[in-house]
Amino acid sequence: MLAICTSARYNKVMEKYESYIWDFDGTLFESYKRMSLAFWKALQEHSAEQGKAIAVSQQEIRQKMKQSVGFAWHFYQVRYNLPDTVMKRYRDLEKTMTEEPFEPFPETKEVLSHLFHSGSRHFVYTHRGKEAENYLQSFDLAKYFTGLVTAADGFPAKPAPDALMYLIDSYHIRPEEALMIGDRIIDIQAAQNAGIAGCLLDPEDEIEVEDDVGRYCIQNLRELITDDIG
Repeated sequence: MLAICTSARYNKVMEKYESYIWDFDGTLFESYKRMSLAFWKALQEHSAEQGKAIAVSQQEIRQKMKQSVGFAWHFYQVRYNLPDTVMKRYRDLEKTMTEEPFEPFPETKEVLSHLFHSGSRHFVYTHRGKEAENYLQSFDLAKYFTGLVTAADGFPAKPAPDALMYLIDSYHIRPEEALMIGDRIIDIQAAQNAGIAGCLLDPEDEIEVEDDVGRYCIQNLRELITDDIG
């Protein structure tokens, strides 16, 4: 593994950055379990309707989604010649199914609260739709955020920097004092393209990092506020 980012620690991160821009899925919220299950179910329903087997695991789907949902969809659409109705079915299942929880990571609120009360501002940039804001409100996290960009705002997808530039301009964020945190390479590439620092969240130490894709790499959000993850 080519992990060349430095580990983000309390004295390097919390005191340096006044603005934090967070990815949503896989960073603030544990959502991949539900997303991958919903996608798998949509594939299996289509398989049953067509009488053709689609042999794919939820783990494989999750790995594709870690690049992006769009990447996963394009991969399986091409492989199995899927109609757009499968993607629509996935979206419906992901919003309504209850088999897998959709909730913040255990450390999310602790870290947000600590950083917020240290005087920093917080923003979300996600490819998810406006329901992201509803989830933040449902779990009493919206109070920590100053601004939010979702797919509904119509910006080009990551790693394009347009949405980040919008946040920087609209909220007078100083690029040298901003940090983007995300669990995918495209999050960090978007940060680089916008001229701000990036922090890659890689809980399972599974992302191969080539070149300098981010200033920091961490495995738990608590590393942003403490030297002892314990």
